Amino acid sequence: MCGIAGIISLNRSQIEQDEIVRMLDAMQHRGPDGEGFLISNNFSFYDSLKNERPEAYFQYAEHSQSLVLGHRRLSILDLDLKASQPMTESSKRYWIVFNGEIYNHVDLRQELKNKGYEFKTDHSDTEVILNAYACWGVECLQKLNGMWAFSIWDKQENTFFISRDRAGKKPFYYTECDGNFYFASEVQALLTVKKIPREINNRAVYDFLTYMMVPAPNTIFKNIFKLPAAHYILFKPGEALQIKQYWSPLNNEAYHKGTEKQIVEELRELLYASTELRMAADVGVGVLLSGGLDSSVNLACLSKFSNIPIKAFSVGFESKNGYKNEFEYARKVAKHFNADYHELLISEQQFIDFLPEMVRLQGEPIADPANIPIYYIAKIAREQNVKVLLGGEGSDELFIGYQHWKLARHFANAMEGKPLLAKLAGILHQNSPAKSKRTIYLDWYNKVVKNQPVFWSGTELHTEKEKKGLLSNDFLDSLGEYTSFDPMANLYQTFKSKNKLDFYDWMTAADLQHRLPDLLLARLDRMTMAASVEARNPFLDVNLMEFAMKIPPGLKTKNNQEKYILKKAFEGILPEEIIYRNKDSFTVPLPQLLSNSTFKEQNISTIERFNTHTHIFSAEFITNLKKDERSDRIWNIINLASWYNALTAD
Repeated sequence: MCGIAGIISLNRSQIEQDEIVRMLDAMQHRGPDGEGFLISNNFSFYDSLKNERPEAYFQYAEHSQSLVLGHRRLSILDLDLKASQPMTESSKRYWIVFNGEIYNHVDLRQELKNKGYEFKTDHSDTEVILNAYACWGVECLQKLNGMWAFSIWDKQENTFFISRDRAGKKPFYYTECDGNFYFASEVQALLTVKKIPREINNRAVYDFLTYMMVPAPNTIFKNIFKLPAAHYILFKPGEALQIKQYWSPLNNEAYHKGTEKQIVEELRELLYASTELRMAADVGVGVLLSGGLDSSVNLACLSKFSNIPIKAFSVGFESKNGYKNEFEYARKVAKHFNADYHELLISEQQFIDFLPEMVRLQGEPIADPANIPIYYIAKIAREQNVKVLLGGEGSDELFIGYQHWKLARHFANAMEGKPLLAKLAGILHQNSPAKSKRTIYLDWYNKVVKNQPVFWSGTELHTEKEKKGLLSNDFLDSLGEYTSFDPMANLYQTFKSKNKLDFYDWMTAADLQHRLPDLLLARLDRMTMAASVEARNPFLDVNLMEFAMKIPPGLKTKNNQEKYILKKAFEGILPEEIIYRNKDSFTVPLPQLLSNSTFKEQNISTIERFNTHTHIFSAEFITNLKKDERSDRIWNIINLASWYNALTAD
């Protein structure tokens, strides 16, 4: 796990290679254990930087191509200096900077050895990627099981191969500026290059208000992009970038035909196998434990393969105004598996104090308040010598763990494809007492009328209609006919072309492609890496994801139970009260935290200052914001405004 960066000349001119130093320095938290550089076509810079940074790892390549690749190392696997990056293989044709972990590297190494490929490291997964690319080219992606963002330079052909893992667990940001291609693991690394424009992308702001993040490939900046999950880039300097998708959650053509018992047993074995792979590390491994089903499954699987107690970490907030932590359940699960259990209670003041640092670490706005507790608990884990933490992300999406999905599916099955009926029903709804009970229905009716799915994402904070009431006329005019469904449109067309799939499959695919990588995994990556800790996700193993997508929806929600099949898989392993207790997702007590009048007033002032510069919101909305009781909406805009003010102050 680490941070990567690079500058590649697109026209063979010399580049300002000292920019790479500032980019890596901005990501020191991602790799505090060392740094490395590959420099070509500028030996004087190589020589001077080597003298300035004698502890760094250096490589030089003679070539007409001007480039510099950089790497910050968090040592997790193969701690030997030979595993340092940037790395080349035995022929010195291919060079890589890589962020992530390849969990099946042992098997791939043996397969490649059998084909005659040589290895200089003992068990580095980085070298496995290099030889896999040398052997199979871009098809190597179909062989890899893990999480990654990497860039490979083929010195002989002078081409660049860049890829991001299927679930988007590892980030990759890039831009073209002044004849150069820049990339990095974090936006803030790119922003150390002052000539890279910082113009705000209005469409991204508009999407952020709905999704609490900006869907890939866009970012909050007009000219900076992020590589979408399950995509790769292949290009030669001077030629156009080729961006292609190599995997989709909608690849399944048919559901499993096996019995419920067979599916339960195979699911359990896949989770065991996935977790065992993710225990591979030369450092301490622990688990984030909430006491819910997903984190408890992770602890159960970890405990199966460990002969020492697993370190488990739970986080909550000081109780106030009726807020209840989940420590009771986390303690029961920890005791059940004899875990080495640690609890952290966050105070209101800690939450408030970390906000400025949080928006800086995010790089771009990610309006999930869970960012703050994730950082604090990762910091505690690191203090306990744990460098790897397992999280439960992906389970709710794959196994239908969200209660409101059922309602959306029923509505979609009844209404989608019937725009005239939806229009009439919408009119009746507006004039009936039910409108105050099911306010979301009117938005759904409007979507059906426009031939859009009722579900866009598991997190839709503001509807299109609501946003029209928030934003200034000038800002709305700049968008033209754009809607926040546009980033989802291509995926929806793919879903519609597969006639046999259920609407649950659409919801899973939509969240796997957008909400998961750009919100849930983004927050996990940024906040754990801020504490120099690597997060791993057993539920997002490729074999498990592909298996889960083929489980009939009727087995995921059987007997009116969300995640029925997952619960059945761990009966007799987890306590019944953990498996079948009412879902109570980890929440941050925003209403209580924002009831702090001083904190709220400070943030209203931040929003007003932001709007004075940008004129994004209407004056009426800013005035009424002081009376707004929707804490999620206030937090969404606080995040955006705080991020912008920190950016402009830089």
